[in-house]
Amino acid sequence: MDKDELKELIKQGNFAEALKHDQLRKQQEEGNVFKNFLEGEITFPPTYKYDLFSDDYDTSEKCRAPAWTDRVLWRRRSPLGAQHEKDQGRLVYYGRAELKQSDHRPVIAIVDVEARRVDESRRQQCFYEVIGWAGPPDATVVVSAGVDEEETVFEDDLTMALLEELAPFGDTVLVRFVANTMWITFRDGQAALEAVNKTKGKLRIQDYDLTLALRTPNWVELAKEEIRICSDNTVPLYITPSQSEYNCLGIPEVKSQQSNDSNAPPSRPPPPPSKSAQQSPRRAPPPKAGVISIPTPAVRKQPHPVTPLTLASTVNTTPQQQNNDGSPTTECVYEEIDGEEAEFAGGCMPDIPPPPPPRPDIGPVAPPPVPARSAPPPPLPARPRQ
Repeated sequence: MDKDELKELIKQGNFAEALKHDQLRKQQEEGNVFKNFLEGEITFPPTYKYDLFSDDYDTSEKCRAPAWTDRVLWRRRSPLGAQHEKDQGRLVYYGRAELKQSDHRPVIAIVDVEARRVDESRRQQCFYEVIGWAGPPDATVVVSAGVDEEETVFEDDLTMALLEELAPFGDTVLVRFVANTMWITFRDGQAALEAVNKTKGKLRIQDYDLTLALRTPNWVELAKEEIRICSDNTVPLYITPSQSEYNCLGIPEVKSQQSNDSNAPPSRPPPPPSKSAQQSPRRAPPPKAGVISIPTPAVRKQPHPVTPLTLASTVNTTPQQQNNDGSPTTECVYEEIDGEEAEFAGGCMPDIPPPPPPRPDIGPVAPPPVPARSAPPPPLPARPRQ
């Protein structure tokens, strides 16, 4: 069909006439592609090829013809051995999305199909029943003589007679002797299980009472443990509201207080607290400091002979050791500091560094003298001869 004619049919909305020339439908009717697949009725314009962010079809140099390149076809396959055909489903919606980021328009189809829901508990029960019916996977039967003897009783003639007795239950593939027991391995676990069940675990051969037991009688529990270890134990990080209760966290519901008058306006909320009302936190009062004074009694000194050393010590004695009235001096004075003074004394540290200590008034120091040369100067090197 010509491009201009096709665009005119699309403009008129006559999709049925344009679809008569659809290549996919022609090949499907001939049975070449998508055999037994279904497709809904197309009621939307072709989905290819558009100019980006536009409703116009291809305006480039190639100027491709519009086509329904995006399709949804489905088929429901019947289970193996089923003679009747299942319901193919009901088409609920078949259309396209008007997204202009691409040169295609994506197509959407919603199909309503009936499906079976699996009962996981019954399926698991049936699965373990099959495992129990199949027998142990090692298919090994342990035969013991039941006599307290250090030497084994399984001689060649007894072994051959025992194997002939167990031959009707299945083929034996391996025979081993472990300590005072005989291990017989069958081709499959069902044969080993049948040999133990039908003989009820006891056989009498050549005046010996033999006991038969499975090597792994708890094979079903072992299979359950292996499945548990290999199963996916990942839990979802998020559960949708439809899968959980609304109030799964147990938050108590607060019932709103309804007034008697339904037409009355709601109560006015309290105003927010002002900044001025907020009190600044008070600092804890610092502990009070004090000094305990201890009176020191005056001690009469014995006269000593006057010596130069005694005279020097007398001159260096400070006058603060004795009051003017001759009363005893005190080593310490107790003075209680009030809270305000303590707060002022122990307040914040000053922001500026302390002043540097006074430097001694020392004049400029002269450099040390150059030491005199004690050795004669080194001789001059000889001039090289030319």
